Amino acid sequence: MTPTPTPALTSPTPTAVPPAAPPTLALTADPSGRLLPDAHGTAAPGAVVTVEDAAGGAVRASTRADADGTWSIEPLPLPPGATTVVAVSDGRSDPVTVRLQAPRPLAPATASAGDGVPLVVLSATGQVDVLVDGVLRRSVSARAPGFTVSLELAAGEHRVGVRYASPEGRYGAEATTRVRVLQDAAASSATASTSPAA
Repeated sequence: MTPTPTPALTSPTPTAVPPAAPPTLALTADPSGRLLPDAHGTAAPGAVVTVEDAAGGAVRASTRADADGTWSIEPLPLPPGATTVVAVSDGRSDPVTVRLQAPRPLAPATASAGDGVPLVVLSATGQVDVLVDGVLRRSVSARAPGFTVSLELAAGEHRVGVRYASPEGRYGAEATTRVRVLQDAAASSATASTSPAA
């Protein structure tokens, strides 16, 4: 009796997994350049997306894509001037460049406690926020070419920033300067002196 041949075992051919599509990036920018843009795009569902400087790789913000693959960062924190960014996840998006304006703060490098620190702000007409160490201290309805504010600051190093803002609560890129107060003083606060800049 002739034995029945046993069929050779074969492994199924694995299905090639297509590479993940790179993320996409778009910016919804303020036409005047005074307010920070919103960033949005697509990536693999659930993937972490970072928005970085295209040249140096500095991370500006990060988020995670939703189940449908969409993501957004509102607003995208960026400095004044021109910045080119990319979205990075499984690959890199095409670069996008945005140009942002900011008021210009002028203040003495050193000041004495108890004397109001004069801050001159050169700006266009519109709402301008004044911040001390990242905390909003005052919103001014500015008229070009700008205004002055007197700041009562505690002893130590302080970062004073200014940015454009909108009545809806949006804000722009922050321009900063540093002030060193040499003597002890009361807790820092912004006081009410405002006038057009010379």
